[in-house]
Amino acid sequence: MKKDSPTLSLCMIVRDEALNLPRSLAPVRKSFDEIVVVDTGSADGTPDLARSYGAKVLEINWPDDFAAARNASLRAAAGDWIMWLDADNYISPAGVEQLRRFLDHERRSILWCTEIVTSTGERLAQKRVFPQKPGVCFIGRVHEQLVHPPDYHSVFTPVEILHWGYADRAEARSKGERNLALLEKMLREQGPHFYLCYQMGRTLLNLRRFEQALVWLERATVFKSNESRNQGLYLHAHLLQAQTLERLGRSSEAESVLAGLIGMAQDYGPGHWAFGRLKYAQGEYRSAAKHLQIFLDLGVRDPVSGLNPGRMSFLAAMLLGKSWEKLDSWDNARRAYQKAARIDSDHPEPTLALARLSWHKGRTDEARELLAQCLALQPENRRALTLLSEMKIDVRRPA
Repeated sequence: MKKDSPTLSLCMIVRDEALNLPRSLAPVRKSFDEIVVVDTGSADGTPDLARSYGAKVLEINWPDDFAAARNASLRAAAGDWIMWLDADNYISPAGVEQLRRFLDHERRSILWCTEIVTSTGERLAQKRVFPQKPGVCFIGRVHEQLVHPPDYHSVFTPVEILHWGYADRAEARSKGERNLALLEKMLREQGPHFYLCYQMGRTLLNLRRFEQALVWLERATVFKSNESRNQGLYLHAHLLQAQTLERLGRSSEAESVLAGLIGMAQDYGPGHWAFGRLKYAQGEYRSAAKHLQIFLDLGVRDPVSGLNPGRMSFLAAMLLGKSWEKLDSWDNARRAYQKAARIDSDHPEPTLALARLSWHKGRTDEARELLAQCLALQPENRRALTLLSEMKIDVRRPA
């Protein structure tokens, strides 16, 4: 590293993370100029383990406020730039070096990385690296946000960060309950505003408290000012509102919400995805095919809501194929299933669907070859084995 290169500090807040630090902190302990760890009351030896990795450790009482704890780490840091990382996050040493290339001496940039939730494949763009300056800090007891002067440049980097903290369902639910309590405290302190209503609704939806979630999501969608100021989350609030209505068995209301969402933002791919899925469930296959195709053409284009583009695209292509099958449009169905196979080459369903289409068209040898590919991916696939058995006693000849 050049002597005049900007310095980069890693800041973390932790509690009882002795099992996670070897996976998160240890690999990058030599990648930063400084490591600052704020411990909020560990009982498992986390502070000593962090010190063994070269970290400066501050031990504080948990303030019931994630932003306050993060800001304590910022005050203790001496680097020109700060990167924040949680104990259940992983960035590679190569990723850190890649981030360093974006650090400029003017220090008026905010560097974004993509967090990938390993248990779900969801992707979320986050502000992860920022200059150490007055006026740059976190706000919010939970789902804390970085605030900074409005003229700072946003730089979207290709660096990815893995997040595995929600893989255990019981632990994820416990975190959800904790977050809910902090959100309720923020509501008492600040009163309702868009971001709080959105996070309340999303948290309650994840906790499967659908009636309560709907109340807050309906409140979030009436904050019209956020259509321009926080458009991604504003649109996503409508998507979650429709999803909640579906869970409550109120599909006609969900359809109305989604129709309004599409009318408001015709290029919002997830709106077409949800509308297409709903239309398929209602048996309106031509409308379903139309909106699923629009989604596949548009893509997700929503980096801030934590969606899973790969999974959504795969499901859209599969449902598009099924819709065209229902409409007896075999060539369109084949193209859709082929697209699904390209999106996820390890999934057996597209290949099985293609095998079924080939058999119905009398292309028996082609169907057998496709079934062999399907069974290579999943040897115990019952539907593939059943279709293969049916083909063995079928009298048709290859077309």
